[in-house]
Amino acid sequence: MQDELSLVCLGPLTNIAVCIRMDPKFGTRLRHCYIMGGNHEGKGNQTVCAEFNFYYDPDSAYVVLNQLTSPITMVTWETCLKHSLPWDVYKTLRANDSVCSVFLRKIEKSSFNFSMKQGWERYLPADEILMAVVLNTDVIKTCVAAYASVELKGFYTVGQLVVDWTGMMKRQKNVHIVTECNQSVYEKMLQNIVGI
Repeated sequence: MQDELSLVCLGPLTNIAVCIRMDPKFGTRLRHCYIMGGNHEGKGNQTVCAEFNFYYDPDSAYVVLNQLTSPITMVTWETCLKHSLPWDVYKTLRANDSVCSVFLRKIEKSSFNFSMKQGWERYLPADEILMAVVLNTDVIKTCVAAYASVELKGFYTVGQLVVDWTGMMKRQKNVHIVTECNQSVYEKMLQNIVGI
């Protein structure tokens, strides 16, 4: 069973940090950890420079990035923005009456209405992008290995992902950051899931 399980993290990393603190060898039993969170260009969605999942619990994000011993692949907020979908594509993906489409329409109703009220120009499918990466590595177009941590004390920057792009910190690379996806492969997966 060791090294057979991959962990997929779609929200704040509180529970994962608790696992690491309770069992420092937790990561040795994972094949891989996939995280939707952080922001490798410093563009925030919760504050001016922090993404929601990391901002909500920056201490736990710090623990996971610095103490989890399994390989980590991240899909950040900017990557999600880059691969957002026009609303007409979203509506096509939810138009049929397959079991999956009906289920997705129900669970996305509140977030869809919120998006409309906020005047969002495009659909931002963060969780779907991470799951596509997990299920099919062909979705990944560019992925960069680097050392990354999380800002814990900055007045404006609490929760911001800090990426050492140039190796200035002399730390071992601890994450792979997906910076671009193959849009056609990704969208085809979304179509297959809902049966179109």
